[in-house]
Amino acid sequence: MTDKEKRELEARRKEAAIKNMYYTRYFSVRYATAFFFFANLYWLLMLYLSEAGLILLLPLSQAAAAAVAMWEQSRMFTTEQREARFTRYFYYLSLAVNLLLLFLLLLGQYHGFYPFFSVSSTTVLFLTVLLAAGLLLSFLMLTKLHRIAHKTDQQYQRIQRYLANL
Repeated sequence: MTDKEKRELEARRKEAAIKNMYYTRYFSVRYATAFFFFANLYWLLMLYLSEAGLILLLPLSQAAAAAVAMWEQSRMFTTEQREARFTRYFYYLSLAVNLLLLFLLLLGQYHGFYPFFSVSSTTVLFLTVLLAAGLLLSFLMLTKLHRIAHKTDQQYQRIQRYLANL
């Protein structure tokens, strides 16, 4: 290998490392989005098997929004970071849906959304915990996206230190 080839290889390696570092900023967001996608698909399947009717559109729209957010995140493998606009919208939507479902659950109107569960206090407790976890995860991901957009996340600081040391 010539010196020129070694320098080119080293330059490509550094460029790939920087791209990976930028892509890593969205690590937890990508996994949380995938979690919501599959949770909504599971909910959709359970509703379909329960012959629930038009309520199927709610988890279907949530899963579709998550799919768009995952597509957007897959395009973040670059050093030119764009705002994760669709991902942010997805988490606002998820936050709103979880709040609505929690409100309806507390009013005792949950059976239409979850016809595959029995009507009991255990079900209410389980769904309350599940929806509260969804709310918390959505809020945490919105906070993470806010930090990334304003370049105050820890990974961005690491990237800046790495670039300064080059």
